[in-house]
Amino acid sequence: MELEKFVADFESVIEDVEPGSIKADTNFKKDIDSWDSLAVLSVLAMIDSEYEKVISGEELLKCSTVNDVYNLVASKN
Repeated sequence: MELEKFVADFESVIEDVEPGSIKADTNFKKDIDSWDSLAVLSVLAMIDSEYEKVISGEELLKCSTVNDVYNLVASKN
């Protein structure tokens, strides 16, 4: 799993963001205006389908940056 691809995948499921605007250090809860419950579900579904890993919404919300989410997913067996 590569960070660059993960960031691109993360960005692809968030509505109303400019392509290339999300980086590894983006604080998705503060910096993405369209971050809402649908975005949470979309990210969780992307992680499950693209990376075959399951994380909870609670685990996701403990993260601050996209890199934090990447590290969480990478830590799952």
